[in-house]
Amino acid sequence: MRKIFLNIFLIFSGIAFTYGQSQELFVKAAYLEKFAMFTEWPETEEENEGPLFIIKVIGDRQYFKTISKFYTKHKIRNKTVKVSYVDDIKKIKSCHILFITEISPKKLNKIVEFTKETPILTVSDTKGYALSGVLINLFNVDNKIRFEINKKAVDNTGLVLSYHLLKFAKIVSSVRN
Repeated sequence: MRKIFLNIFLIFSGIAFTYGQSQELFVKAAYLEKFAMFTEWPETEEENEGPLFIIKVIGDRQYFKTISKFYTKHKIRNKTVKVSYVDDIKKIKSCHILFITEISPKKLNKIVEFTKETPILTVSDTKGYALSGVLINLFNVDNKIRFEINKKAVDNTGLVLSYHLLKFAKIVSSVRN
């Protein structure tokens, strides 16, 4: 058991290194893989049984470009990763992870409402988004990337986050649960 905790700690501390501005998006892309490693999707979801792991990005296209580039050489859960950009909320339903960059509050509210009871792991990097109902939010502390999890929002989705992931997170409560 000690060995498991040590490995998990090394995984998360290894990607929480000091980074240059140009590397920040690559670090965030790497976090998506780590989050997926410690997330269980419902067994009945057809998307889980397919050959692809689907990540969709909404908001800033630079994130889409960087995440796409990162996953040309990396797999998630031994699956080839398909990254796509979406601007229509209705097109986000068929994915494992939805990365949300800074967008208008109205659009964020619609996305949170649309995904709140679906097994889509929503991830963002914008202050306050976890409190708004996004499941995981990345943030910077002393030039290191950390993350917070809205546990109440997660509980409504059918996703199960490992205790080991929760242990490294700052846990927040949504204002709209």
